[in-house]
Amino acid sequence: MAVASPTADDTVDCDFLIVGAGSSGCVLASRLVRAGLKVLLVEKGPADASTLAKVVGRPSGWVHQASSGEGLSEAFNTVPQAGLGYRELPAYNGVGGGGSSNVNAGLYQRGREEDYEKHWPWELKDIEASFKSIEAELTLEELPTTGTVAPSCARMLEEVGFKSPPRPSSSRSEDGYTEPTWTRLGLGGCPMKRTTTRGGERQTAWSAFVRPVTTMPNLKIKDDAAVSRVIIEGGRAVGVEVVESAPGWWWLGGRRRRTRVRQLRLAKDRAEIVVCCGAFRSPKLLMLSGVGPRRHLEEKGVPVVVDMPHVGENLQDHLILATSNISKTRMTEADYTEDSFHSATYFSCALPQEAAAPAGPPSAATAAATTAAGSSSSRTEAPSPGAAVVGVLHGDGSFLVRNLSGLITMLFVRPGLFGAVGRGVVLAVIWVATWLTPLTRILRGTRCNVMLVTSVKSKGTVRLASGTDAAAPPVIDPGYFSHPQDRRAMLECWRTIRRAKRETTTGRAVFGFELLPGKKFNDCDDDESFLKFAREFCLPYFHPVGTCRMGREVQDSVVSADDLRVHGISGLRVADASVAPHIPATPTQAMCMMIGDRAAAIALRDRFAKEQVKARMIETASSSIN
Repeated sequence: MAVASPTADDTVDCDFLIVGAGSSGCVLASRLVRAGLKVLLVEKGPADASTLAKVVGRPSGWVHQASSGEGLSEAFNTVPQAGLGYRELPAYNGVGGGGSSNVNAGLYQRGREEDYEKHWPWELKDIEASFKSIEAELTLEELPTTGTVAPSCARMLEEVGFKSPPRPSSSRSEDGYTEPTWTRLGLGGCPMKRTTTRGGERQTAWSAFVRPVTTMPNLKIKDDAAVSRVIIEGGRAVGVEVVESAPGWWWLGGRRRRTRVRQLRLAKDRAEIVVCCGAFRSPKLLMLSGVGPRRHLEEKGVPVVVDMPHVGENLQDHLILATSNISKTRMTEADYTEDSFHSATYFSCALPQEAAAPAGPPSAATAAATTAAGSSSSRTEAPSPGAAVVGVLHGDGSFLVRNLSGLITMLFVRPGLFGAVGRGVVLAVIWVATWLTPLTRILRGTRCNVMLVTSVKSKGTVRLASGTDAAAPPVIDPGYFSHPQDRRAMLECWRTIRRAKRETTTGRAVFGFELLPGKKFNDCDDDESFLKFAREFCLPYFHPVGTCRMGREVQDSVVSADDLRVHGISGLRVADASVAPHIPATPTQAMCMMIGDRAAAIALRDRFAKEQVKARMIETASSSIN
């Protein structure tokens, strides 16, 4: 156990104390600093994490990067998931300056307009303004598609009835929206090949937004400091308690770290605290601070400051499922060197409303579709009210080569099974085996399809494991596959892609023997066999949102949509993925950056509006005296 020094108190002179330097926190800090406000940015991990070799290079090995940790990723585990055969699944949280942008796949997509219009309380024009603000400053690349995978998948989909609009590299998409823009009904818009890379190298939220302002005198950064609670007195947030970490002495099992607990109290009455710790740690921090469901807090021995039942509720995440076939065609060198997956397809499945998974023919229809790299496909009619948006990522086995250790760890290495040493040995053996020439050649000779349900209905929770040990990981229950529509959507996605592979000329020419799911699951020729396969092999896509949801009404939200302030607490806001009331049908990096920009706009509006009112009052008082 680490040794903690006595508690020390400090007074900090700042306008905003931001907890967490992830994608949202970095954008927020940059905007406030550039506006001339004093900002203290507190981060649990190292500040400029991008100096570590782990995050340098192309982000195609994101599964391996997230799972291997090394100080840039917290590895949590979910509770056993009833909808997935009671498996415990990994839940990763980015650490260090840049947060999850240090270890993710670097994809940048706004998502669908309708996701925000239907489910978010913010005006669409304000959301779009923040996206444009991000895109004006962030370098976005559209990685070239030179291999064979994207064209063959595009032809395969055309043969089952989808037409191809212009390539994503064109200046304007088929519906007249410029790139990067909205994905319309799951169609077109921002391709999965649009990434936050610069010259093919990873560009993190830290390097893009914070590093350019680190020399400004009104920004102070405290890294390697984990905030354990927000100090709330008299209904107002007045500071934070932090556990500072520093290297200690070497001991059996590795280096032990020395810690010191101290309180950072705000010097200014008008100063505010903004929590930007993500969908797992933001609700945890609120609950440790006494803001959360009364019964749960009392069970954990946390003094209740505000009874707020929705803290930790509404957890949503995307779920993915991989299939693989031997390739009948010769793979090119470009197929092996391109990043991650070469193309992506979104389509809307019109789903029956009954609870059971549908048993209709494979052609149970898609209302619309698109391939989002190299080429696209679409139909113009909108999906029915019961539609679910799903997706398929198309790639080759080089993705497996780069990420095999992470994938096997997530699927088969259970927590506590080997312990830390045993897990390291297993990963080392996998890593060596991966690079043996025969295995590498076999893996590279495959084509992968990864199916994902993007319009998620299943919801879960985040709870405290301990009310006294702030270092204890949160209790995460995503509730994967708990809603029948998610199971039906995955089934429809499987039917559609298998139909394309089996019934089209291109599909039969390209996709050979099926490795996964294969014979073990009866080739998934019936619904129950497929659902059994899904329960055993589904994995999270690591896009958790929603656990401090914003809203207009106090009774169904944690923070106000008007100003992102926590209900019932003055001087405390939340601004990260946790405030999203609904997960968009896309990777969430762009959404998180947009939230950070929008939070800054709101904070600046509030701050300068108050100053203008104060100036008018002084002017009025001065006039009356004269």
